Amino acid sequence: MTELGTTGGKQSILFIGIARGGSSICNQILSVLAQSCNYELRDIETEHFNAGVPVSHISQDIFEGLERSQVYYGPFRSAPESLRKVSLRGIRKVMVVRDPRDCLVSHYYAMKNFHARFQIGKGLDEMEKGAPIDIDIDSHCLSVASEYKETLHGLAAFVYRNADTIVYRYEDIFQNPGAWVLDAIRRLNLTPTEDALKDAMVLANFEATGENEFVHKRQGRPFDHLNKLKASTIEAISRVLDPELGMFGYGIRPLQLATGVAVAQDESLRIEFTALKKAILDLAEQNGFRIGETGELSRENGFRIDEISSLTRRLEALEAKLATAQPGGTDSAQIEE
Repeated sequence: MTELGTTGGKQSILFIGIARGGSSICNQILSVLAQSCNYELRDIETEHFNAGVPVSHISQDIFEGLERSQVYYGPFRSAPESLRKVSLRGIRKVMVVRDPRDCLVSHYYAMKNFHARFQIGKGLDEMEKGAPIDIDIDSHCLSVASEYKETLHGLAAFVYRNADTIVYRYEDIFQNPGAWVLDAIRRLNLTPTEDALKDAMVLANFEATGENEFVHKRQGRPFDHLNKLKASTIEAISRVLDPELGMFGYGIRPLQLATGVAVAQDESLRIEFTALKKAILDLAEQNGFRIGETGELSRENGFRIDEISSLTRRLEALEAKLATAQPGGTDSAQIEE
């Protein structure tokens, strides 16, 4: 039996997402899991971006030279032609897609508040902030829709060529993030450490408290385009995105949510509950040491009060789900410590 936190000769992993589609948080989670199994982490897209090379111009030779063992490659936010042309036999491929109309809305707020002036080769932290774009959200989303159509077409072509790609939809992940984490671990044949699993479960928080358009995770909920765009705009964008829109199960009407992952819900809820409970106890213990040092509990003294509050809210929500899913609720006899 392979020990926890080892590779066991595991295949390399290639992760592809879509811009403004939850790729950052999914990549964080998968990276934590892979790194605990001694995988090397390689972000080829960012390496080239920092060198002034867009992903569409990455040489095919780079992709042909991908290692087949113990390397995690990601995130990519498209599947460029140079990647689609090479054989990826021996590498596990995982993809997360999202309704592109939600991505377009997120793209609008990103351009409006974070990088209104995009310049190849400069990091996001160096780009001008707060400069508003000069068109409204409906016009912006319509103007960018063709770019997302091209991205979706590339993703679909990648899956067609690589039929063994594991494809998840963001909407399904959002519905049951704990189940997704466990399903990804199983399908990618990972054996993460207990601490890595805990960290992954803590990271798997896709919904922000409220909505703040000035931060990266603005709100996270699926189908935001239904609230932000006019019905006529949604219809026009859907026509632009046809037929690529339907290739991953999206349409004009909202997607029917489903778990989409092969893990029993009560099992994933129990594991997620246990992981969050341990994370809260760890933070409380850290705060306990600091109370001894400072004599008071305050954010200014380095206490992670907000994190504990956020995790506690998630824990309460999970407890309610478990109480519904299982007779007898979530007493200590049912939660594996």
